[in-house]
Amino acid sequence: MLGRILVALGLFDMEATPLIAAEVIDHTALFAEAPAPGVTAGYGQYLTTLVLCTMCHGPDLKCGPPIDPASPAGPNIADYGAPGGWSESD
Repeated sequence: MLGRILVALGLFDMEATPLIAAEVIDHTALFAEAPAPGVTAGYGQYLTTLVLCTMCHGPDLKCGPPIDPASPAGPNIADYGAPGGWSESD
């Protein structure tokens, strides 16, 4: 229901994350197993998929279109802070 409200208000990017009718979803399907937590590309990809980072920041996390025309575009988080050079605390 929340998804349909967001779509009706124009606040949901249907191309990035289209809504799927409940009738066509395989409710018996198993979830993919999460990779072991760690500082790896696989775990990072899992996290960005899980929390839909690409919805605001774009498929490559380098800037996405604004969800609302009155809002700014999703900022580039791929290049912010010299990726690959981040510390564990970062």
